[in-house]
Amino acid sequence: MNFLMTRIFAEAGVSEEGLEKIASIIRTRSLEQGEYLFRQGDTAPNLYLIRNGLAKMSYITSDGKEFVKSFLPEGSFAGSLIAQMENCETTFSIVCLEPVEVEIVPFRAVQKLFERDPAALDFGFRFFQALALKKEKREYSFLCLAPEERYQWFLKENPTLADRVTKADIARYLGITPVALSRIRRRMKEPVNSMT
Repeated sequence: MNFLMTRIFAEAGVSEEGLEKIASIIRTRSLEQGEYLFRQGDTAPNLYLIRNGLAKMSYITSDGKEFVKSFLPEGSFAGSLIAQMENCETTFSIVCLEPVEVEIVPFRAVQKLFERDPAALDFGFRFFQALALKKEKREYSFLCLAPEERYQWFLKENPTLADRVTKADIARYLGITPVALSRIRRRMKEPVNSMT
């Protein structure tokens, strides 16, 4: 089978031996809309790669309130670092917003590949740099921008997701209510009155 994960690693220059080892342990899974890759509190020591479809990462508070952590379109790597590296339960869930095909590999195998293959280590370093940059931008927008600015930032950073994600999930991602998002969207569509 032609795995997306091995193709990505091959483009990064990972050795044939490393590619063969990863390819030999990749599992694939098809999930329907509404199915969970894993739920908050599960053990999930794997690395996931979304081949097709769209999923979301979200937290559920003790009183049942949901906060969207991130959206995962095709080509996205996902997993819980706490579960992967500290053998703890996951702190969030991943649920499919569309039918999803995912590739799954134990994180420890990828970690061993990083330890043995300089190209894989370089890929891992660049991946975690990109992840840290994404998180820093998200934190800044969440903590420092007004809700309308956060929505504009979301549209700029995720131009293809706005039509694939419900307005309620966008609101949960922005940390506002769906009603507040509707007001923001209405204001953005209203023409600005010019004074003559």
